[in-house]
Amino acid sequence: MVSGEYAFIAAFLKSAESGTAVYRPIPETARLARVQDIADALSDTEIGEYLAGVSPADFDEADRQLWAYFNKSVERIYWFNSVPNEIKMLLQAYVTKYDLMNINGVLRALKTGQKIPLIPAGVMNWGGFLPELESAKDLSQVVDILVDANLLSYAGILKNYETLDKKEALNEIEIAFSEAYYSELLAISGSIDGGYKLAGVFGAMADLKVLKTVIRKIVARTVSDTADKTIGGGYLISKSAANEMLSLKLNELPAKLEGTQYKPLIEEIITEFNKDEDVAAIDVFFEKKSFAFLKDILSSGVMTASDVVWYLYVKETEMRNVRIIYKAVFDGIPLENIKDYLVTVG
Repeated sequence: MVSGEYAFIAAFLKSAESGTAVYRPIPETARLARVQDIADALSDTEIGEYLAGVSPADFDEADRQLWAYFNKSVERIYWFNSVPNEIKMLLQAYVTKYDLMNINGVLRALKTGQKIPLIPAGVMNWGGFLPELESAKDLSQVVDILVDANLLSYAGILKNYETLDKKEALNEIEIAFSEAYYSELLAISGSIDGGYKLAGVFGAMADLKVLKTVIRKIVARTVSDTADKTIGGGYLISKSAANEMLSLKLNELPAKLEGTQYKPLIEEIITEFNKDEDVAAIDVFFEKKSFAFLKDILSSGVMTASDVVWYLYVKETEMRNVRIIYKAVFDGIPLENIKDYLVTVG
């Protein structure tokens, strides 16, 4: 990538990053009794300015508005004239994670009959394919929609299944989707100048996702209940290694990660968990530690594609934080009761 092409967008992203609610969180002294109080407390952030112009009646409406804001944040990068084509490809590949969540949700609905709202984000959302996906009547229709949306590798995975009747079909598809997703990100990294760093980041993201699943299963003691259900592999952590970890006790896990960059991270998470043994807090520990871990790798990028990925990750974290705050306000929960769930810098 030519640095001159990228200098403006890189500077813009760094500035936008510092103006997020992750870097400028709600003050602990804030009192959030009304929805409008959230916008007021975040008035020095971009998302606060956006929230000042909306008045959600309930949490579901607030969630839709947050997704609209996130989409706007991603799309403005995409449409910058100075953004090189490889960065646009990277953006498309990255946001495909939301398409996969939606596809998995639709497949689950086809099998169980229980529909869930789709996430208004991703390539299919940009292309206007979500209404078709939501109304799909069978697996073959889903495949056709993915082909039309140019999500060919994922359509190819589904073509291996005539029906979803097989007990482990959904789990197998989710694993195959995840592996294909990270493979695509790694492939794109290889086409970008300085992409070796990005490859390491996406590999780490894949591994952290696997380790999070492993820890949740060990802590929840679900291994015996799902003995016939496998989980996917990551980058350094193979599928076989991940499934072997499921039989371990939590304190045995770090030894299996000897020699990897993940051992200190997992040791910290286990230490936090052992203080109160709060199963519900596992996700919180993992989000916070993973954020710090990836920040050390990504935020040091200067005028590279890492700037884009870190910005997206920060915006995702910001949206997660604000969603938690909205939920607390609608449920009448004081800010002090949720502050430990928020991921912030500093």
